Amino acid sequence: MLSILILIIAMSCGMSAVAAESVADPDDVNRNGIDDDVEDTPNKAKLWLGLGMYYPSLDTKVSVGLIEGPVGAWVDFESNLGMRDVALMPILNGSYRFNSRHRVNFGYFNLRRNGSERSDVTFRFGGIEVKASLPVQTYFDVKSYSASYGYSVYTSDKVDLELSVGLSVQDIAFGLATTGNLEEQREESDLLAPLPTIGMSGFYALSDKWLLNGRAGYFAVDMNWEDRDRDLGGTILDISAGVTHKTFKNIGFGLSWEYFDVNLDYRKSRKNVSLDYTYSGPTFSIFAYF
Repeated sequence: MLSILILIIAMSCGMSAVAAESVADPDDVNRNGIDDDVEDTPNKAKLWLGLGMYYPSLDTKVSVGLIEGPVGAWVDFESNLGMRDVALMPILNGSYRFNSRHRVNFGYFNLRRNGSERSDVTFRFGGIEVKASLPVQTYFDVKSYSASYGYSVYTSDKVDLELSVGLSVQDIAFGLATTGNLEEQREESDLLAPLPTIGMSGFYALSDKWLLNGRAGYFAVDMNWEDRDRDLGGTILDISAGVTHKTFKNIGFGLSWEYFDVNLDYRKSRKNVSLDYTYSGPTFSIFAYF
């Protein structure tokens, strides 16, 4: 997979050089043949950083079964186990543009949650059986890191259309504990999942102050380690749309809608684990431009 990403990036860099030589005005081309006039792009900044507050609705479903044992039931952490279905969390993102066609993007968020509820039904979760009417404590934590390389297939002072390849790393930990016969039973699991992504984004400048933006990223992966007791497969979908106002020379404000959906199936330590979590909601951000 890594070799495929490197090949795609190399092809993109080659395309950028050809495109720059064929369409750029000679006055805007440096000695390497690359159009690097960032001022002609919609946001007119080499570097921008954004700090936002994300308020999504949450839907988290988990199944844990034993490879040589019973199949685990699907459990909805919000509907069945008392976790809150909304949360407020910080989100960080940014971008550095090398020139008008090449840039790197990054993003990060960290969500930690826990819940407490009495189960309405008896169900199996990994190596334990949760009895109906017993108290259940849960937690579900996700750290998400993303980085990508973007190449603008078309750019002007009003419009920028970009294709990107990158990596979204999901650092996940969750657990469930219950008490039966005065003895605590606990089932926990964790996973660090590096998921390659491909995406497309666009910007449109309504004026020098107002900027519309949108993004869509997706990837499906299926990885097997023959010499290890692990397998990983799944999909990731990341969509956003928003508007930004550059209120001051170096400071702006933005409002966007973010949708993030991850489906993972993995085998680890004699367990089969399936995760399906979705975040969807508004983000209010403050941007700094350099």
